[in-house]
Amino acid sequence: MAPAHLLSSNDATVLEQIFDPESAPTPSPVTIDPSLPTFPHIKVYSTLTSLRSTEILAIRAAESGDINKALQLLTSAIDSTPTYCSAYNNRAQVHRMTVSLQDELEMDNLFSQNEEIREKVLKAYKDLSTAISLATPRTATEPISPQTAKMLANAHTQRATILHTTSKHFAERPKNLEIPRELEYLGNDLGAWEEAASRDFFWGGRYGNELAKAMAVHTNPYAKLCGSIVKEAMKKEIGEAF
Repeated sequence: MAPAHLLSSNDATVLEQIFDPESAPTPSPVTIDPSLPTFPHIKVYSTLTSLRSTEILAIRAAESGDINKALQLLTSAIDSTPTYCSAYNNRAQVHRMTVSLQDELEMDNLFSQNEEIREKVLKAYKDLSTAISLATPRTATEPISPQTAKMLANAHTQRATILHTTSKHFAERPKNLEIPRELEYLGNDLGAWEEAASRDFFWGGRYGNELAKAMAVHTNPYAKLCGSIVKEAMKKEIGEAF
């Protein structure tokens, strides 16, 4: 008996595009324009220069181990210019660094048993969300500067890492621990958390982060689901062939 064909040609095409993203239609590439202001909302060069100087001092402080000074400097930059997206992105990195120094195994875990760690990870998540909101172009075709693209790649990848790591600890979530208000839309659905992480990895990759691009494929929940469907289809097809 000839094996039954359980997948239509359309199904096969869809599956091919899920498992081999290179074969799928790609979205329009990000348009980079070096002539644009370094970051949106910051039009005055002297303001940008001052903010960048503060950031450099903060990064040096963090690298030397003075985390509190780094946070103070970045917060002062944000307080003086609340629309400066880069400072939010860098402050998020410092928040994540403090968790790594405290307990590396709990880094990026919003469901940590340690309340202090949960608060720091949530602060990082909020800062990354603000940075992304401030820097994201209004349309998919709107050009952005190279620096903005790099910042968005970094911010999306960091936020994806937090969501991905937290999803891995989903079953260990402390009893009666409420989901942060900013993430209530994901609810108690593990698949929603995984999808959100994959989506952020996708955008991180689209803006230029190669690791994020690879992770977007690896964490795609639809690919996992389709993988299970294909396995079942193959089992049935083999069974009916004999």
